[in-house]
Amino acid sequence: MSHPSPEQQPPASPQYDRSDWNKPLPEIIPPPTYAPAFFASGIVLLVWGPLTIWFVSLVGLSFIIASLVVWIRDIRRDWRINK
Repeated sequence: MSHPSPEQQPPASPQYDRSDWNKPLPEIIPPPTYAPAFFASGIVLLVWGPLTIWFVSLVGLSFIIASLVVWIRDIRRDWRINK
């Protein structure tokens, strides 16, 4: 295998004039949360309850309600901080 000759190499990338570009804002990453995982588990338990016993549906419903409360609280807190 031979190396490409200078005539076969791709041209160098063009230099862009970046004087009129905007400086990007710092991206703020929200902290991790387990609320989506508990919400999904709650849906699974809610659907699984009628197939097994009603108590499983109650546990699933409590998971859904608790995770929604935590998730909405976290979103509201992040909005207040980022204003």
